[in-house]
Amino acid sequence: MDAAGWRPGCVAASWEPEAVASNSTFFESPQAAAVYKHRLLRSYVPAWAGKVGSRAPGKKVFIYDAYSGPGRYDDQAPGSPELVVDTAIAMARLRTVHSIFSDRSLPTSRA
Repeated sequence: MDAAGWRPGCVAASWEPEAVASNSTFFESPQAAAVYKHRLLRSYVPAWAGKVGSRAPGKKVFIYDAYSGPGRYDDQAPGSPELVVDTAIAMARLRTVHSIFSDRSLPTSRA
């Protein structure tokens, strides 16, 4: 277990969130809630990771994205996993950003 309390290879516990949409067109383009979430990810996560990571051992932070959905929508708009990974890449010289993504319809993955 590292200083943040994470065990190597550990992923989120299994859980079953309620379905967010019942139609097959949900991932064609970002819906209103996703647009808000993506705006929050773009503006808040870099500031949060910078602040929290400044005090963390090894300047390491973890981001858990529940209801992550695909990395890209059918219309090629970036999804939250892509936005989080882009933030991690942009901050790579200053912080180590680990990301964990989960979605009911996708296997849990860690980047």
